[in-house]
Amino acid sequence: MLTVRTQPSLSRDFTLLSVFILFVLLLVSAWMTVETAKTFRHDLYKRIESESLRLDRALIVEIENAAYILESVGRQIQATGIENQDAIAQLFFSFAKTEGPKRSIFSWISRNQQLTVSSNLGVLQKSIDVSDRDYLKKSIAEPWKVHIGRPIQGRLSQKWVLPLSLGLTDNNGTYAGTVVVALDTEKLADDIGRTLKDSGVRFAITNMALTLLTRNKAAEDFFTNHFDVNALLAIDFAALPSAQFSNGGFFGSDAGYRYYERSSQYPYILFLGFDSERTSKELRAQLLPRLFQLIVIAVFLLFVLYTVRRRIIHPVMQITTQTADIVRGKPFDESRTRGPLEIEQLSHEIKRLYDFIEERKRIELELRAKNAELNRIKEAAQLTNQVKAEFFAYVGEQLTEPTEMILEQIETLKDQQFGPLGNPIYAQHAYEVHEHAQQLMAMLEDIKAISEAETGLLALNESEVDLSFVLQKTCRIFRDKNPGNIDVQLDVNPTMPRFRGDELRIKQLILNILQASARHLNAGDVIRITSALKAQELALCFSYVGSAVVDSTRLKSLGTFVPHASRTKHGLELALARLLVAMHQGTLEMKTTQDRTTTITLRFPAIRVI
Repeated sequence: MLTVRTQPSLSRDFTLLSVFILFVLLLVSAWMTVETAKTFRHDLYKRIESESLRLDRALIVEIENAAYILESVGRQIQATGIENQDAIAQLFFSFAKTEGPKRSIFSWISRNQQLTVSSNLGVLQKSIDVSDRDYLKKSIAEPWKVHIGRPIQGRLSQKWVLPLSLGLTDNNGTYAGTVVVALDTEKLADDIGRTLKDSGVRFAITNMALTLLTRNKAAEDFFTNHFDVNALLAIDFAALPSAQFSNGGFFGSDAGYRYYERSSQYPYILFLGFDSERTSKELRAQLLPRLFQLIVIAVFLLFVLYTVRRRIIHPVMQITTQTADIVRGKPFDESRTRGPLEIEQLSHEIKRLYDFIEERKRIELELRAKNAELNRIKEAAQLTNQVKAEFFAYVGEQLTEPTEMILEQIETLKDQQFGPLGNPIYAQHAYEVHEHAQQLMAMLEDIKAISEAETGLLALNESEVDLSFVLQKTCRIFRDKNPGNIDVQLDVNPTMPRFRGDELRIKQLILNILQASARHLNAGDVIRITSALKAQELALCFSYVGSAVVDSTRLKSLGTFVPHASRTKHGLELALARLLVAMHQGTLEMKTTQDRTTTITLRFPAIRVI
């Protein structure tokens, strides 16, 4: 510590401290200005990235809506007849009238690459050759897939449009023509721009060749004046899909924040930027109040400096020294913390804190011992799961190969590929062995799936699932695979909410429950499926009335070997179903009443319901 050996002077000390505070105030002001500018720039680019994401989503939604309508038109054209141009023109007129102004023109291109029908002119007297269009070439190469072409100036509308095409095929799979919807780029840009509202963000959208998709004056001026095309051509957008293009000054009139981002789904690039005058005002609005607060604090510090030094700082320094000794592990000494009443109270609280720290040390030692024991138990459980997974994998590998060999060999006997066996009993035995082997292969597949689910190897590929559609599709698959004439009655709400989960695993789950239920039914019996939504919790119920005696011949037709007249076990289907439900955070409940009515209920939590 530097000691000045002169007579103490309060005026001198106050003056020196005042000068020092002013100097610190200047440094802090400069630092605060720089930090505020950095924070403002960071927040600004966070905002522009958020607006870019919203803009990208709006573009994707608009294109996907148009693609959905295009697919609907294509399906209806195929249904009404590809050669019926009058019906196609009427269909185009209907869609152009009802589906909104931004879908400006629907067109039909015949198989010889001639535009013959449009929604605004009907059937053309003279067809137009469009064989040079890129979207037409794509639709011919990949029919029944929506393709997006470059923005072009329409030959019929004389407007800049974004063409979407869908190639159609006849019943033989031969290319039969292309249906095109041309989106008005100016109206499309207006619709997308509404998502930005009054955010102060200006934008433009181009394709990968930097051709403007947004053909309005504001977007063209923004892109032309603020983005250097030569610099953009040097950028590898595949390697650098998004980046800051420029950082302008904060107070200058030419300040600019420019950003680009490649669309996440379509071959387009979004260019965004903030209005410079607006950003300057926002920065000043953030900085000036902070500087004013800093000045007020400095003046107040000068006022209380002397009192703080005499009445607080010195006693606090003694307590600080005592606290440092406590941190080093030394015992608390109350004799070194004498002073005003407040200091005495603070000393008493520090003593309580010292006692608390000592108690925490003791508790931490106990927690470390408990955590070590829990870690040991966890490692043992993980090792057990690993051993179980390796055992299941080994058993499956060792049993699958000989079972497949048995299936291959017994099929030659069952089908009598090398001549008749002579005695029909041999053929019956071969058929039964073949049924046994098929059952064993199915069990091995179930064991493998259960092992993967329990050990975490079975992962969910989650997406938004239309449960009503999945139930209908799964029931249809079950009816096709079920030769036992067991009907499935689907009684669910067609407007039931969408569900977040793995569509493939949901199908597997429902099919397993139907197959397990079918084991207890005879021909003509019915499995009824109902749904309910209570407190945002989704419930699916599978109910059936089990038969007292189950026909073993029908069970064999389901691919299940039955050694006795009836079978009451559900096999591995419900075990796998429970695991698949648990992976979706749901539960599976099964109840059977005295009248042999069995109900299997699947319950999914609210977090899975969209």
